[in-house]
Amino acid sequence: GLSQLSHVLSLMVRAVTMLGLAGLAFGPSYAYLAIRFVYGLRWAVTEAPEVLGVYCAYCLLLALNGVTESFVHAVADKAGLAVGNAALVAFTAIHAAACLAGVARAGAVGLVAADALNMALRIALSAWFIRRHFRGVKGFRLSSLLPKPATLAVFGCAAAAVSASKALVLSPVLALSPAAPQSVFLRAAALHVGAGVAVLACTGVALLKTERETVQSVKVLIRSRRSGSSGDAAGSTGEGKGKAKAE
Repeated sequence: GLSQLSHVLSLMVRAVTMLGLAGLAFGPSYAYLAIRFVYGLRWAVTEAPEVLGVYCAYCLLLALNGVTESFVHAVADKAGLAVGNAALVAFTAIHAAACLAGVARAGAVGLVAADALNMALRIALSAWFIRRHFRGVKGFRLSSLLPKPATLAVFGCAAAAVSASKALVLSPVLALSPAAPQSVFLRAAALHVGAGVAVLACTGVALLKTERETVQSVKVLIRSRRSGSSGDAAGSTGEGKGKAKAE
């Protein structure tokens, strides 16, 4: 029924949100290292690390929109889809204007920010549809789609910790000169990465406590899908053998 459907949707949105929040918490603080190690110092001293950091926020919105919009398209009737398509036309116009303004003011960062705005508008539209679809389900609230406040606090603390690590360990080396001696840079980078690994481990432990129900529900859902796939495969094999014997 609708109650079970709302539970599955909430589970999927929370799981995607937590993955996106992990990227948002850690991505901006390690964007410089990612660019430098992959593309070299030439690109690391450009706006590329900042763009990548902003893109982490965009990825969170992109994932959320993917799940919520897919659900809306699966359950909406023709009238609802018509309303949604009309809204998307308006959002496209807003997106185009935001791109022009964003690029003029902040370059590539402004472009990514405009894309993020577009995703946020589409998520808001999907949230409106979802709220209408489950209005008859007792106890359903849009807030049930999001992680618990304690989980948000965990990611906030993680983001603050790795940001402090970057400010205290990596930034002083880069402030001297982006082309600081390789040994000095690598030592600072190793310390910063080590701090990130420690924070990530602590974050994982904390999430197992704050989102224990979500983790267990995801495991049950994965097991049920695997068992269902195995059953389908076994059934198909049995049918094939039966046909072979009949022939």
